[in-house]
Amino acid sequence: MERSVRVKVFAPAFLHLSALDDEGYVTLPEGADVQTLLKALHMPMPLRHIGCCTVNAVRAKLKDTLKDGDTVSILALAAGG
Repeated sequence: MERSVRVKVFAPAFLHLSALDDEGYVTLPEGADVQTLLKALHMPMPLRHIGCCTVNAVRAKLKDTLKDGDTVSILALAAGG
């Protein structure tokens, strides 16, 4: 049986939120990183590099490995004038 991690996600509405369960969690393979999560949420490639993600309230890099029970927040870029 393949091992997995369950991660709580707070994400902007433009992402593929159907990947989340009713409680806002996504299940990923063990060893998954932030980039794997963003791919699962269908985040457009350019935004993966300029957006901001935190894992357990600490700014995260795309290659940071996620652990079971982590909380990931994806911050949307805001435009203004």
